[in-house]
Amino acid sequence: MPSILLNPAGVCIYCGATDQKLTLEHVIPAAFSGHIRLPEASCCVCQRLINASIEGSYINRVVGPHRARLRLKSRSNSIRRRVSYPVTFILGDGSEVERYVDIADYPPLFSRVSFDVPSYIQQIWQAGSVVFSSAHTETVEFPRTLVKLKNRYEPEAVQVKIRAYFEQEKLIRLLYKVAVGLFFDFHPQGVMDFRLGSKVISEYSRIFNSEDLWIAEDVFSLPFSYESTEQTASYAEVFETQDHGNRVIYASFRFVPRIFPVTYFVRIPSPLNGAYKKVTYGRKRKQFFRSEPW
Repeated sequence: MPSILLNPAGVCIYCGATDQKLTLEHVIPAAFSGHIRLPEASCCVCQRLINASIEGSYINRVVGPHRARLRLKSRSNSIRRRVSYPVTFILGDGSEVERYVDIADYPPLFSRVSFDVPSYIQQIWQAGSVVFSSAHTETVEFPRTLVKLKNRYEPEAVQVKIRAYFEQEKLIRLLYKVAVGLFFDFHPQGVMDFRLGSKVISEYSRIFNSEDLWIAEDVFSLPFSYESTEQTASYAEVFETQDHGNRVIYASFRFVPRIFPVTYFVRIPSPLNGAYKKVTYGRKRKQFFRSEPW
């Protein structure tokens, strides 16, 4: 998908610095096939923090195997070279054997955080719809793949154990990181006034469980089903709507659907008046206005 180059920000969208060298920011990480680029949008300090402590750690440890299987290119236009990953097989006597299995055989197992459905959607859904209530982590696995793995690499095993790295806090900060870039393109002054970037870089203490997800009070999600097996690109849009009678802005985006079949939402109050605005980021950036909420 061709890249979308937005207008230069001229300010660090995370900390507000203007007196430092500002670098180009991929709104959705390039490792997730993100194609939206915002020039002059992050200072060196924030860039190092986000790349090393949030993006790099989460992407390499959590989604590395899936990226390798899909042969997704990195920012440097290279494909992850690692072709095998460790799997632990537990034998009948309780002993454990570790084998490195080919990436083609590695189970598509991942964990993800699900949140409440956006309230503006709850208002229009029919009774009986599936709704994720409260923030929680779920692990998705495919039993047939695990059986195939056991039969091929360790037939005498009674159980297969895979270490699924998952860093809940870093995912949430990553969601806010994406939202900051989208909101800035939609309404720059609103992002700076609400200091949304501080949710990415400030108060950087470890969060241990879902009850401590103070940072995620305006994050929501919906399960997403894709039809095409070739659908690997990320997608985003930002729009204004009414939420319990209040005018709000939602950033809606998804990462590589074949890895994360979830659409995430981040919400902030809208300071705008007049027509309701919507911006989509598909192959091109498109902007729309109408008199009714989106």
